[in-house]
Amino acid sequence: MQDPRYDGLEKRVEKLEQDSKDVVENERLLLKLARLHRVSLQELKAQFEVEAGDSRQRFDTIEQMLSDHSKRFDSIEAKQDAHADVINKLVALAESHDKKLDVIVNLLEQKGGES
Repeated sequence: MQDPRYDGLEKRVEKLEQDSKDVVENERLLLKLARLHRVSLQELKAQFEVEAGDSRQRFDTIEQMLSDHSKRFDSIEAKQDAHADVINKLVALAESHDKKLDVIVNLLEQKGGES
């Protein structure tokens, strides 16, 4: 006759053994998932670094273009300033000629009235 303290002991041991196998299997799967996760992260990191490098290169190109445009703009401003100076001198010269012509016309009118 069996000791009543050991009733169901065999089933409990079998359940523990099965649970132990399940835990080992779950750990194996978790390790596999961890490896896959690490590989995925490495791929993402590599892709991000490539994209970040490409973005940096694009920003460098944009900065260079802005610098070139800024130099061109400065050159255009300088030329416009020079042209404005020339135009102002031409206007002043034209006004001076207008005054001289007015004097000549007045003198001619005075001589014409004296004759």
